[in-house]
Amino acid sequence: MATGGQQDSSYVKEDFAVPGKLPIFCDLCERRCKRKPATALCKTCSVHMCHYCFNGHRMFNTPGDHVFVDITDAKTEKVATDMKGLDHCSKHDGTFTFVCNDHNSLCCELCLFYEHKKCDDIRVIKDVIADDGSSTGLKTNIRDTLSKAKDVIDSGEKKMKEHINKLLEEMDSKRKEMNNRFDKEKECVEKTITTYVESESYPLVEMKSVALSVITELEELLSVEESVQEHGTAVEKFIVNFTNKLKDRQKLEVIQDLKNTDLALKQEIKWSSQLQTLLNSENKLITLRETPVQGDNGTDDNDYTSAEESADQQGVGSDKDKRDSPNITKAATEAGNGIDATRPVVLELKETLDVYVYGLDFLPDGRLVAIESECSKVFILSATFKRLGSPYEFQTGAGDLTWYKDNIVAVTTGYLILFVSA
Repeated sequence: MATGGQQDSSYVKEDFAVPGKLPIFCDLCERRCKRKPATALCKTCSVHMCHYCFNGHRMFNTPGDHVFVDITDAKTEKVATDMKGLDHCSKHDGTFTFVCNDHNSLCCELCLFYEHKKCDDIRVIKDVIADDGSSTGLKTNIRDTLSKAKDVIDSGEKKMKEHINKLLEEMDSKRKEMNNRFDKEKECVEKTITTYVESESYPLVEMKSVALSVITELEELLSVEESVQEHGTAVEKFIVNFTNKLKDRQKLEVIQDLKNTDLALKQEIKWSSQLQTLLNSENKLITLRETPVQGDNGTDDNDYTSAEESADQQGVGSDKDKRDSPNITKAATEAGNGIDATRPVVLELKETLDVYVYGLDFLPDGRLVAIESECSKVFILSATFKRLGSPYEFQTGAGDLTWYKDNIVAVTTGYLILFVSA
């Protein structure tokens, strides 16, 4: 067999290797995963055959029925096609020669022997080529599927760009909203400053009035000076010249005083603490997060995360800040309970009383009654926490108090309950 193989290879190389053309091999041998050079062509079957296959083919088919020509005289040339591995079995690495209609699959000889022995509808591929009409329009279908695949990419890129543009438009909208807010604040500040500048308390008003009076007087002096210089006598010129020098010196002193007037505004911009916190924050003002997923109960599953991010945007992003800001941490924790967790809770102490008091209670008119601890005095406070009238002093220590009815307060002193009219 080895010798025969060497003979075939040499035979192909010497007699069938035509410069610029590919050698032609036996189609029947290729079905058996063998490769031998073709020596003849059956034009009736369009099959290239080697010497051995040609003898067998001619034995079963008479020359009158089939037309045989020598391979060197054949006008047709077999062109090699790159099948990209589609004509080979990936499991046995053999060439597909059969088709199993029972399993709708292509088979090599080993597939047929091991996996399709019990199949009924198995045919040789070349025998079904003429009967197979499935390839009709296949190219059109492939191109249509290819177009749909490209459309999927184009559609995905379009949706991605639309989503990005939506996010950027949202940022532009928020920036526009902030700019509008600043414009309104600026307009309000401008009106306030203009009102102050035009008020009598601002020195510019008085300065302008004095300056206008000086201008009027100087214009009159200049008019008299020009008239006398043109038509007046020598005496008149001397008098006007002498008088105007004194008046001009006086007006110049007034103008110097006006120039030294302090016109600086006694006002400055006071920025909101929230704005300063926002500007001084080291955290990013804008971040991306996953789109919230609505749970079965219609609530946002990411509420807690949103609260944390809101706290970060307010400048409380670090763990230390959260420990130092219990109100904000509590607000973030209670976000799921309907509490607005996007704003920090800040308590600012406005003023304090100078004594320790207890037993506080409100009267029907809004006044507050309390006990001063050091001297057991009951006193009344107004709605603005100012003491009203004279306190009522007990000889024994007062324990607690509460409003009883009308303007009567019940005060406990040891084992007794005393009633005091407020």
